Amino acid sequence: IQGMVADKKIDKKKRLVAKKKLEREKSEITESTSKKVPSVSEDVHKCLRYSLSSSYTFERHLFLKADASNECALLIGNVPSYLDLDVVKGILSEFVKTSIVGIFPLRSNAPGNRFDAGQLTIRVIFSSQTGVEQVLSKAESVGTFVAEKYGPYDDTTTIQARVAAYQSRVADSASLMKEVEEYMSAHDDEAAAANRAARKRRKVADEDGWITVTKGSRTTAPESKKMREDEPLSSMDEKRKQKKVDVAFYNFQIKESKMKHLNELRAKFEEDKKRVAMAKAARKFRPL
Repeated sequence: IQGMVADKKIDKKKRLVAKKKLEREKSEITESTSKKVPSVSEDVHKCLRYSLSSSYTFERHLFLKADASNECALLIGNVPSYLDLDVVKGILSEFVKTSIVGIFPLRSNAPGNRFDAGQLTIRVIFSSQTGVEQVLSKAESVGTFVAEKYGPYDDTTTIQARVAAYQSRVADSASLMKEVEEYMSAHDDEAAAANRAARKRRKVADEDGWITVTKGSRTTAPESKKMREDEPLSSMDEKRKQKKVDVAFYNFQIKESKMKHLNELRAKFEEDKKRVAMAKAARKFRPL
């Protein structure tokens, strides 16, 4: 009887252990099924880190998103135009085992939607939807990739171009000194010519016969006074002579000028009368 009682106790314990184990398995299955699995169709954005090379270690980012129009496609933004598409393909192949069917650019932020400038948005098509899920789930957990390990890239449009543009604006000391010497030489020649012209003007009288006396003027007589009588007048003297007008000052001079003008008019009138008479005499008579 005691043996039978002991066997019953053992069986009861086994049943309790089995029951607890079954309940625990059921709870695990329930929890696993209740967890929400991220869907590719959701608007999920991920970030993938990379750098150009060992020389340019600055961390850059590619922005990833599932393509709503194709469940097997992935959209990648912020791709530099100088980065070859094979480089992007090589980076994705590092942590995604699903094969890539195709990769091609969609659009660019450069003017005219040019694919050789600006930042590109590309589309990567996998052989199955699993590839898209793997990329979105592992993109932010994988390390920083180095682009030069997966293919060449041409960054002359960015880094090297800016360095060359900066260096072209900085002149070397030899060319700068040459430019300064040329400028100073031209300035000295211009100043010397201005001084010669100023010294020449000090010795020449103006239209009214006056000479401007300045601090640097000399007391020598002007050239117009030194000119001999047999020398021709200068252009300035000729203009001054033409502008000179005789104006009567006294009353008798006014009367004389009036009489002179009246006599000139009378003489001109007589000449006109003679000219008219001669014209009439020379004219032929034509009665009809």
